[in-house]
Amino acid sequence: TAVIGSLARQCDFLVASGKFDEAIKWAEATDSLMQEDRRWLPSYLHQGLVGLFIGQAHMGLARRMISSGTPTDEPHLLVELDRAETRLQHALERFRKGSRTFEISEALVSLSELIWLRNGCLPLSVPDIKSKVNDYLEQARHLAERGPMRLCLADIHLNRARLFRDRLALIEARNLIRQCGYWRRMKELEGAEQAAKNWA
Repeated sequence: TAVIGSLARQCDFLVASGKFDEAIKWAEATDSLMQEDRRWLPSYLHQGLVGLFIGQAHMGLARRMISSGTPTDEPHLLVELDRAETRLQHALERFRKGSRTFEISEALVSLSELIWLRNGCLPLSVPDIKSKVNDYLEQARHLAERGPMRLCLADIHLNRARLFRDRLALIEARNLIRQCGYWRRMKELEGAEQAAKNWA
């Protein structure tokens, strides 16, 4: 519907612009209005998008704290990460019920990035966590390649590179980002390439 399209465009713009608090307020306000309007029956897509954008906004706030030097065990940071995970897991559940292939992939990629944030934006070393993240990324890749969803594939390769020190995935991410003009990811790509200089 037009309302869902407006929600997606505005929240995506706010998250991409780093206006995370505004994105949360916009998504929550839109959700409240639609819940109050008896003419509107919220769909799985609507419910999932609200959770996805709020979850991504909390991730953005957490990423900002980590970038400023906040320790990974700092309570306020952990609250942001927990809020993000709760929202993203709910979004994934809603998207699965609605068979929303693209959105399922996006939620899985966001959950993999959340684990990277919990690890202080460092590559993973614990086998069980690595296995969980790999499962997220493989599920997302399978769906994205069927799409094809090239921007989602770029995110998948970028996250795989950062999480597993995968140089081949980093090359794939760069190629896709440049081919698709996915410039909002360039700063993250350049950060990963700088970090890759110290990968074993």
